[in-house]
Amino acid sequence: MKMPPSRTDPRPSSASRKDANKVISACMNCKKKKVKCSGEYPCLYCTRRNLVCTFHESEQRRLYSAARVQELEARLALYEPQNAPDTSSLTISPSLRDSRLSPLDRTPQGETLSSQRITAERVIGSSQDFGDHVQSLFERRSTQSVENHSSITKSTREALFPKDRPTVYLRTNMENIPSVPTENEAFQLLEAIMLYFYEPQHLFDAREVSDLISMFFESPQSQLQSPTIWTLHIILVFAVGRLLRGETDGEGQPPGFKLFTFVERNIPSPTELRKQGLAGIEVLALMIVYLQNIDQKDDASIYAGLAIRLAIMHGLHRDDTTKKLRRSESTHANRLWWTIHMLEKRITIATGFPLVLLDDTFMNTSLPIDSPGFPNPSSIRINIQIAQIQGKIYSGEADRLSSHDKY
Repeated sequence: MKMPPSRTDPRPSSASRKDANKVISACMNCKKKKVKCSGEYPCLYCTRRNLVCTFHESEQRRLYSAARVQELEARLALYEPQNAPDTSSLTISPSLRDSRLSPLDRTPQGETLSSQRITAERVIGSSQDFGDHVQSLFERRSTQSVENHSSITKSTREALFPKDRPTVYLRTNMENIPSVPTENEAFQLLEAIMLYFYEPQHLFDAREVSDLISMFFESPQSQLQSPTIWTLHIILVFAVGRLLRGETDGEGQPPGFKLFTFVERNIPSPTELRKQGLAGIEVLALMIVYLQNIDQKDDASIYAGLAIRLAIMHGLHRDDTTKKLRRSESTHANRLWWTIHMLEKRITIATGFPLVLLDDTFMNTSLPIDSPGFPNPSSIRINIQIAQIQGKIYSGEADRLSSHDKY
């Protein structure tokens, strides 16, 4: 007797059905009926029953599938040299991803490469997470040597703390600089700034600026003949210090106004400030504080917006940037970021302009922590939290007013 041909079960296997049923979101009808949703728009359940398929607003986000991320990883691999390690095994089928690691994965290099994988089940639901992941891939694939981590660390430190700083080309003659204080008076002006801003804010590293003032008075002529960003930095310290001490210039102008005006006329372009690393951001922070204290909020908001943009370009809003620095450098960069973030929020609220940073969720850097050689972080942490609360209240009030104007 001839046996009938065996039929293949058209139903997918339990493993494949399990993977297929994994979706990042479900429509409102499927949630209400407690059925599995296909995740499409319109979904299969609503299509078969002629229902209106709607998704919750919080789920209407830009989603990136694992296949899309794998495609981008494959494109990145095309830019690697031919002698680079073979990474083709990384883009394998989803079923093999759940299996044990190969012997290559057990090596230190294999552990680094295997950490770059994205499992097939994961779908990135945030564009910020996706951007951070792609940026980290570029950083990891930029070098293939064993000193991969050290080379990246060196480049990050060199960008934030460059050893060879370019000379600042002044628009006015250095001989026209206003009266410079004596060395003893200069340190008194520095102490005045530290008295007001040492704990609640972090405008600069006081130890570094103290040494720079000593170097400035060791050879003032050479400092004035070939000025750097530190020359302008020290002059701003003198200006802010005189303002806080109330030392008038005798011409009806705010204290230290001539020194501040000299720096403002000779400040480098934003491109040059970016090359100066954290020193460029510190100069902007001092300018913001000076303008804020002479009630020039609109002008201060200009420099606050530039400072926050430079800080973001340097990656100060990400923990993985500060982790590549030494302990004191990391603490300095972290506290400088939060100071700029705090100043920008408060000045923007005072002026009534829209916030530059509408959402703080893109930041993944931690709040300042206790570190040797730095003041207790309690004051600056409280200041940061107050600024964040003010920003939330301000953004909520702005949304309420804008919606009221619409109707």
